Amino acid sequence: LKSEFILVFFNNPGCTMCGRITEALKSSEYISSMVGRGLLTVLAVYPDSDLDLWKQHSGEFPESWINAYNPNDEILGGESYDLSAIPSLYLLDGDKTVLVKDCTDVRTIESTMINKQRI
Repeated sequence: LKSEFILVFFNNPGCTMCGRITEALKSSEYISSMVGRGLLTVLAVYPDSDLDLWKQHSGEFPESWINAYNPNDEILGGESYDLSAIPSLYLLDGDKTVLVKDCTDVRTIESTMINKQRI
């Protein structure tokens, strides 16, 4: 992914808190503007492998987001990711450096991007 920021949103279909974060992201004018200008890529990731469940809920995200799932249990079964709770937001910069880890507050994501752009 090539954009100034990448927001990885680990989520589970039907999760109430995941739905709240989804709505907060969708209603954020700043997030929408950044996505629209190509400065932010939102990658929504379902870390489990139930493809049918993922498909049932895949329409809940904007078309401008990348909606992905974990077909081989690499995320939860491997050693690359440590997801202690879902939902979880990770903000990366264009170099893939983690700026915000394991967050659930959209305002924190927004303010981090705003502050990083000022530097």
